[in-house]
Amino acid sequence: MTRTLSAEKVLSEKVSELENCKKAYKNGIDAAQADFEKRDPEKCVVSGDKIPEAAKKFMESDQVVKQRTEELSTEKGLKDEEIKEVEAIDERLKNN
Repeated sequence: MTRTLSAEKVLSEKVSELENCKKAYKNGIDAAQADFEKRDPEKCVVSGDKIPEAAKKFMESDQVVKQRTEELSTEKGLKDEEIKEVEAIDERLKNN
């Protein structure tokens, strides 16, 4: 039972971490959108040389978030399987 609780705690922490990553990603997108909307289009044209640099940074950040999300999803899947195995063992022990 202790292993089940430990696995559930780790799973809960990983799910929480995944949710925090998703929130941070969404907040970043929202902040970028708000920043874009308040800019003067003429100034954007003048400073257009910075756009490729910003786009590159955004794409790199986006890739990191996607990779981390995939890693956390994989870890969650593994922990789910571990929990099922532990629960099956607990059930067998209860029945014996």
